[in-house]
Amino acid sequence: MPVDTAVVEVKNPHTPEAYDAWLARGKALAADHNDRQWLLGDWLNEGDDSYNVQNLGIPSYLLIGAHTPNFWKDVSAEVDLAVGTLKNLALVARRFPPDKRITVLSWSHHMVCAPYERRYEYALACLDVPEGKKPRSLGWLQDHIAANEVEPETKERVTVPLRLPVSVIKKLKEVARHHGKHLDKVVYDACASAIHDYLVNQEREISLEIYGRYDEGVWPFQTGAIVRYEQAKAYRRKR
Repeated sequence: MPVDTAVVEVKNPHTPEAYDAWLARGKALAADHNDRQWLLGDWLNEGDDSYNVQNLGIPSYLLIGAHTPNFWKDVSAEVDLAVGTLKNLALVARRFPPDKRITVLSWSHHMVCAPYERRYEYALACLDVPEGKKPRSLGWLQDHIAANEVEPETKERVTVPLRLPVSVIKKLKEVARHHGKHLDKVVYDACASAIHDYLVNQEREISLEIYGRYDEGVWPFQTGAIVRYEQAKAYRRKR
């Protein structure tokens, strides 16, 4: 059954009726979002501009004591897609407006380029191939971006300020004294362990948000990760 994706023209886009009509279109699109990323992204940005309280210029004092709706969480609950997935769709669509989208490239190509200022340049580089050949692959694109976005590493490690309550510092000193270690070593070991666990959890959450799939040990932003997930998605479709 075809989905009506046309923007509904209303005199006042902020009425409950207009919101319901907008939401209905999104629900229909989200039913098969894998093939409708651009439509969903444009739909989300339309709603973000028209219905997100944070973007409507309402003075904060008028919201005191009121239940302020959370646009992204509310939409996520309605269309049954994760907030991270929705924000990613909206970001790619906003960073690549309709007249800047390259039809011979996949949505995933655009997604890889979207975070960067030179995104159009990177996307167009995929078309620099001999006549009759397919555009550059996602893996090539990721490597190309990585080669052009590398930040100079002046130090092997980065120092991050850590502000802790005096009571916590006192306990850490006592732990260090008990084990015969320096305080900085105790703090480093504790932070390294916590950061490792945090990154493992983020690896899973981000992979599920962006790709709807998680392979243990595959960092979602590493070179080749997107290619592997796209190949797996294509394989599932064929089945």
